[in-house]
Amino acid sequence: MKAFYKDSFLSGRSASEIMAFMRSVTVHACDQSKDRRKAEFRGYIWENSFMVCRNLNYRNSFNAVARVSLKENTAGTEVDLRIGMNMIVFVFMCIWCSGVLFFGLEMAYHLATERGAIGWIPLVVLLLFLSMAWLLFRFVFHESCKTLKKRMREILE
Repeated sequence: MKAFYKDSFLSGRSASEIMAFMRSVTVHACDQSKDRRKAEFRGYIWENSFMVCRNLNYRNSFNAVARVSLKENTAGTEVDLRIGMNMIVFVFMCIWCSGVLFFGLEMAYHLATERGAIGWIPLVVLLLFLSMAWLLFRFVFHESCKTLKKRMREILE
């Protein structure tokens, strides 16, 4: 997971209380039963940590993922919260943007040396592909991240 938001704070709730609640509202990521839509989250729960994302009615590669580690101490529970993007999606998006940028620069050079013989339409199409990655990141992933961050803070504090 590529984390874009990191936070560590002290929670007044015990680790066992948090983990019990998360087990009750999380369905295992590989569960394919029909009742899996009743859970709030989909993911993995371990002994003192979990990794979840919102359980949506559709598959979304840009769905934000939260990874939480809990450590008990005398003052409460120390929470390490990280919210980010699936690493495979992040790598694919970087490759996408690099490829589009490379071909865009190549197209701009070709248009500059050929005096615009083939027109500027291919360059505009390439810029639209590059802006599509930004739009997906900004409006799909960022909104998912804000929603998940708000809900995780409600649960963990």
